[in-house]
Amino acid sequence: MGKIKFSLITSAILVVSSFVPVIQILILTADGAFLSLFASSDTKTIFLINGIASLLMLVLFYFAKSTIAKSFSILGFLFFFLPLLFYSTGNLFTDETGSLRLENFYFLQFLIVGIVAGILLALIELIKTKASQ
Repeated sequence: MGKIKFSLITSAILVVSSFVPVIQILILTADGAFLSLFASSDTKTIFLINGIASLLMLVLFYFAKSTIAKSFSILGFLFFFLPLLFYSTGNLFTDETGSLRLENFYFLQFLIVGIVAGILLALIELIKTKASQ
């Protein structure tokens, strides 16, 4: 349990905050501002940049030794992975006209993305602890 404390804390914060998704909206806005530097609104480019950057942050999280390095790599991972997964699952929650299918359950997409991100981080920490033994 102590070996995967960073991923558990991150998962708990993301799951609890999905009901009032201020953190997630700030991450999505900051990611949009970062992606605007590339002056491309092409969906493939956005997915490629977010995908490569989130994988890079996962690798950095795996090799991080200090607490500060783990914290910054988790923040970087969330900065790129949450928008990637959020934009990827956007069509599941909208209909053909673009309106929300489940407007009363706005938190559901944030909840799913938070759980998936937490599971990935926990898997990386478990693989790291097994490899170091």
